[in-house]
Amino acid sequence: TVTAVDLVGNESLQSAEYGGATPRVDGFNIQLFTNDFDPNFSGFDLSAGNRMAFDDTRADFWIDRDGFGILYINADTIGPPSVDVGDIQDMGYTVDLDEIGSASVPLDSSGWSTLRFYEVINGHTYIIWTQDNRFAKVRVTSQTATSVTFDYAYQSGAARDGSGGEPELAPQVGPESGSQKQITATKIDRSSGAHRTDISPRPKNISGASQ
Repeated sequence: TVTAVDLVGNESLQSAEYGGATPRVDGFNIQLFTNDFDPNFSGFDLSAGNRMAFDDTRADFWIDRDGFGILYINADTIGPPSVDVGDIQDMGYTVDLDEIGSASVPLDSSGWSTLRFYEVINGHTYIIWTQDNRFAKVRVTSQTATSVTFDYAYQSGAARDGSGGEPELAPQVGPESGSQKQITATKIDRSSGAHRTDISPRPKNISGASQ
């Protein structure tokens, strides 16, 4: 919260609390490989910002491809213990990483994949709900036949109401033309830029693929 003080020392009441108070971690131009091409660098741990093996239990998401060569981003953890944890939502095309300001919760809201994976599409931003109940967004900036390059932002803080992770993913302050600007973390408005086209999970053809 903030207050204002005039020249004679009169101080205002406190402002409303700012909702995006927890600092976020972000990263840019990160490259992962498909797990059949380089399994040791196909997974990513958002909390540490590290690439790792796709079946490492610390990996929050990983990349694979099916028998047709289509790449997928997976939010489930497949290493021991072999249980599906982690969820993903495809927010469609965004002009940049920060067009999406907030994850859509709770889990039963529309958009979360029941299969825990989506096809990798250039320019799409994906919301990750991690195994430790935190949120992140990942925007694909480029891809090859065996790799995906992305930017990400990760929110490590807990929600103030104690309901779990903090879903607000917008930056608090960012540079713009040499000055600082405040960005308000708004709820998702798909009518203004988050252009969802085909967001249905595509069944994988796993013939010849390593999972």
